[in-house]
Amino acid sequence: MSYSSMDQTFVTLKASNQNKPSLIARLLNYLRERIELSHAKDELYGMTDRELADIGISRGDIPRLANRNLRSSDAA
Repeated sequence: MSYSSMDQTFVTLKASNQNKPSLIARLLNYLRERIELSHAKDELYGMTDRELADIGISRGDIPRLANRNLRSSDAA
């Protein structure tokens, strides 16, 4: 299943039950968020130390920032 078809499936499932997303919709949303987070981490790890310093983070900050982002999205 490609990322775009998974995203479309999520939209369809969410639209079918506006009050509370189904378990499948929540699972697909979780997987989509994990994929996006993985891509963001890959992009940050691909930057040089200088580029990271330009945006105010160090290489050691990447996992902490990613985990904080994941926890804040789980609470929503």
